[in-house]
Amino acid sequence: MRHIEYTYTEGMGDEELAERLRAREMGVLSLVDGDDAFGFPVAHHYDGERLYLRLCERPGRGKSDVVEATGRASFVITGGEANEEAWSVVVHGPLVAVDDVTDETLNEWFAPVRLFDEPVEDVVPVVYRMEIRDVGGRRSCGPINLG
Repeated sequence: MRHIEYTYTEGMGDEELAERLRAREMGVLSLVDGDDAFGFPVAHHYDGERLYLRLCERPGRGKSDVVEATGRASFVITGGEANEEAWSVVVHGPLVAVDDVTDETLNEWFAPVRLFDEPVEDVVPVVYRMEIRDVGGRRSCGPINLG
């Protein structure tokens, strides 16, 4: 495998991790229920200490049931188009439902809810707080020349 391209990566410090989490609006939440794995694009809000995730419940789709079955979830954000600019942040931890979020807070913290040919009244935003157990991130720092 000497004819494929490689690039070096390096870890991010706490300040850069926090900035990346604050700057992005969307990421992918990974959950598991038994043998079934799920990945959902979700809006998120990071306040410097806590990570909040907004899921949307729709009739016939029980994301909250999958959240309840998952002991430890993963949340990923990525960025950068070119190898030299690519980065990712991964956060792990259990999810806890947050019941006291107002409509005003939802609008302030999260990107608009995306509808998929469904009535607004059929979509119910649900907010979870991830109890962060660990967080890590890496970014590209240059190509490897194998000569």
